[in-house]
Amino acid sequence: GVAALRRQLEALGSGLLLVWGRPEMVLPELARAWGATAVHFHQEATPYELAEEAALLAALGAAGIEARSYWGATLTHPDDLPFD
Repeated sequence: GVAALRRQLEALGSGLLLVWGRPEMVLPELARAWGATAVHFHQEATPYELAEEAALLAALGAAGIEARSYWGATLTHPDDLPFD
């Protein structure tokens, strides 16, 4: 399935890069290698994921790379709800 996805993306002029490792180790390295000034990612919600997100934010900050996160796990943003 992944190989088929790669072929389909390449047929459209794009590509697929698969990387294994901890996000806080891999993403700053990739961003530096590509000359990226920011990394955009989907915000997380569970305690484990939030700890990973915090480690990623620290690693990107130490590398001088901006981090931009976006909420998208629900139809309504939690800040727009009328209760905590």
